[in-house]
Amino acid sequence: MQKNYYELLGISPQASREDIINAAKQENQKLKTALAVLANVEKRTAYDKKLQQQAQEKAQVENQSENQSEVQSEPQTIAKDTAHQHPSMLTKIRFLAVCEGISFLLLLGVAMPLKYFADFSMAVFVVGSIHGILFVLYLVYLIAGKFTVPLPIGTTLLGILASVIPFAPFVIDRKLKNYA
Repeated sequence: MQKNYYELLGISPQASREDIINAAKQENQKLKTALAVLANVEKRTAYDKKLQQQAQEKAQVENQSENQSEVQSEPQTIAKDTAHQHPSMLTKIRFLAVCEGISFLLLLGVAMPLKYFADFSMAVFVVGSIHGILFVLYLVYLIAGKFTVPLPIGTTLLGILASVIPFAPFVIDRKLKNYA
């Protein structure tokens, strides 16, 4: 199935070339920022605390809203399925899972044999570099998806484990499809 690149970048099909480039630059900057925070233990701890505080504040506001609606007898609709509120994040995680899985298979099935049987080590350098970037992006988005979608902890841990097992990212893609 073809991925929707417009949805991945959060733009419309009518977007200009400049809008497309700007959206890609913004996504790249977001990824750099996320990587800088999540890769640094101190920054990550502070970030996690901030997210936890925000979740607690949100829960308090929702509890107050529920209490007020019970008193006023007004129906209160609360989105129980938050995965539908973040379809673009799920799309990005699924896209990265497939890309990471393909790059891993290319590294193991094409680049490594070329290195050892044809003495062509450049293949491992090129494919390995691409795979490394996709691997880090996949993990960053998967961990971010844990908090924004939110993904269950079990699914998140399976996704992390799948990133080091050949063909497993494709299984995770199927599992994540159920959340879309």
